[in-house]
Amino acid sequence: MTQRILPSGIMVVSDDLYDPTRHVDGVNYTHLTGGIYLPVPMHELNLAQLQDVNRLRDRGFKSGIEQKNDALKGMVADAVSNFTAGRSFGIVDVGSGLTTMAPYFPGASCYVSIDIDPHVVDALRQQGVESHLAKNIRDVNMGGHDVNVLIALYMLQFNVHDDFFEGLASIMREDDVMFANLYRIDDARKCWLRDQAVAAGLMIGPEIADTKISPGRQVFWTMAKDQSAADRLAAMFGAKLSSLPLP
Repeated sequence: MTQRILPSGIMVVSDDLYDPTRHVDGVNYTHLTGGIYLPVPMHELNLAQLQDVNRLRDRGFKSGIEQKNDALKGMVADAVSNFTAGRSFGIVDVGSGLTTMAPYFPGASCYVSIDIDPHVVDALRQQGVESHLAKNIRDVNMGGHDVNVLIALYMLQFNVHDDFFEGLASIMREDDVMFANLYRIDDARKCWLRDQAVAAGLMIGPEIADTKISPGRQVFWTMAKDQSAADRLAAMFGAKLSSLPLP
């Protein structure tokens, strides 16, 4: 086994052994994905630690170890395509990281990335992707599409500021919707996120438990200013999830 502690405090392990936690030099590290171990809970990671996680996960995407992430992206894209059928739509990829949702939406009229990491924003802009820092979310202009869809995958478990949902709600119109997964988030943190979303004026559709991709580790939320819109997207995604064969 080889392990190293990065300057940010993130631990990287190279072996075939999976341990949910490891204790090194008086620090308890928790497994995230691949060989990435965190020294603090996910929602307490600072920017330098998030940047290391982004870089390491991008390497994981390219090597194929993030197959569950890819499977979820495909299902979300299918549900969104059903929801937006016959209408022009824009996509806001919230917390996109270096591997965006753009390839899954060739029919989108507009695609915008939002991320907390300025390195991610710069890298995507160099690729020709419209990208904004999360702190500037209120400056995002999605134009006059029939509907905009905000997608937040594998990011709500990380650092979410108190005004996060307010910022999202400020760019959402009545018919716009948001899809998010809540991955490895405990009940107390989930309640806090729900309270923040509701306080920002967002309605949450029926919560969908994951029984197929990462059973017992995540649930799915749909949000909108209009309850019926959130409910419709939830029903469409739920149907996609139910059609998957059991793992």
